[in-house]
Amino acid sequence: MTEEMCAFGTKEKSNQKDEVSLSKDFNYTSYDGPFKNVFGIKRILAVVIRETIALYQNCSVDEVVDLIESTAAEMKKPVNANDKITSNESYVDGEGTVQYDIIVKVGVPAYQINEMGHEYVQIRLNLEMQRDSTPGYPLTYRGLYYGSRLISDQLPKINKDTDYGILVPVYSIWITLVGENTDAANKVLRYQLCNTSGFMVQKTNSFIGRMDAVTGLLHMYLICIDKTILKSKDVKEGLDSVVEFISLLFAGKFNDSRMKAHDIKFRGVVDKHGKELENMAGYYSEVEDMVRAERARGEAAGKAIGEATGKAIGIIEMAVEYHEDKNITIKRLAGKLDLTLKEAEEIYDKYSN
Repeated sequence: MTEEMCAFGTKEKSNQKDEVSLSKDFNYTSYDGPFKNVFGIKRILAVVIRETIALYQNCSVDEVVDLIESTAAEMKKPVNANDKITSNESYVDGEGTVQYDIIVKVGVPAYQINEMGHEYVQIRLNLEMQRDSTPGYPLTYRGLYYGSRLISDQLPKINKDTDYGILVPVYSIWITLVGENTDAANKVLRYQLCNTSGFMVQKTNSFIGRMDAVTGLLHMYLICIDKTILKSKDVKEGLDSVVEFISLLFAGKFNDSRMKAHDIKFRGVVDKHGKELENMAGYYSEVEDMVRAERARGEAAGKAIGEATGKAIGIIEMAVEYHEDKNITIKRLAGKLDLTLKEAEEIYDKYSN
């Protein structure tokens, strides 16, 4: 049987090896491995946090490093900025498990008090890489779901005495690759819940002020990287700070003078993790090529499927019009389309009515 007849639900018989297996949700199943190896490095993650989340904009990279995966009691412990964070997953009873690329707790620069009067010393941070910015659904929907799970699993058990005021803010950062001609290229899109009623108040102890506490609970960021840098390695001047930093990483520009503006000690990261940095930059370009080739192959296969389907329908319609014997038509289908008699009969039954 030929590849083109896959349209009829039969199994493809192919001798080709080493084909790229692409999933619907994440186009290359192991693509996030090199990403996590690099962005799990505390110092790199700290730069992304500082340059994306306003809460940390006045911190140094070292100060943010000290806050990653820290509790109030651990904030003064010495840490190795070039170490990697440990990641985990979210499990909620009845809702299953969400596998995150990176999920950590990050201490806040100073104690924060929410509108319910509760102090909190940490946020929950999720960092994801999505190669395809148009996976068949709005990426913001997935980001909202991931962020919501990070809120809901803070309270695994609910009863009448549950104090929802103890919830800590969640920040979900998504790094995605987009075409250079899209209106999102090289931009950071920021989303959060907000009060749209038009009733704005200054006093936080007012009723509306207390209700507005929800606006600080869930934050989502889409960092949209122009994918052409994977090939050109050309990182433009004047980009948003975090866009420039990530673009330099993807382009393999680890010794670029601009890196010092993001982290004066970045040389230490290169010295310890240079091989992983190179692997990620090279892997991204390689995967992009493979995905492009797979897409072209899919388009060609789709065209072949359409032609094969049209040919089969034409043979069947002609046979029905001239009242040709069913068995003769089935044999003709099998011969013309390189099918078994059983496969040809299934196609006949499908399209002859």
